[in-house]
Amino acid sequence: MADSNLASPSTEVLMSRLMAAIDALCETCRRPQYSQSLATNSILYPYTAARLEVAVLVRRPEWVEELRRLVKLCDPYAMTANFCTLDEMLDEALDKGDDDYDIDEQARRRNTEVATF
Repeated sequence: MADSNLASPSTEVLMSRLMAAIDALCETCRRPQYSQSLATNSILYPYTAARLEVAVLVRRPEWVEELRRLVKLCDPYAMTANFCTLDEMLDEALDKGDDDYDIDEQARRRNTEVATF
């Protein structure tokens, strides 16, 4: 039975773990024996989740650049119109400092649909 008195890790700790997992996936898929793996197709969702943690990213702007580097390095869809639209919205959330930015609402406002899966 888990101890209910244990504190949950901070959002910053969870973000660092998420970034480490994305980095590990990218590094693995760059190895020749895994180069045909489709696992990198799954990076867009955790990238989006991480980029929406605006309060953390404001404190750690270097993490934004690291996330951008990772997704462009190993996501095969990183330069698609879908990704570019999504990235514009994520940048807007960061520029506004909006930790409650609603991607769905913003996509509707732009009359577009964004797929993260």
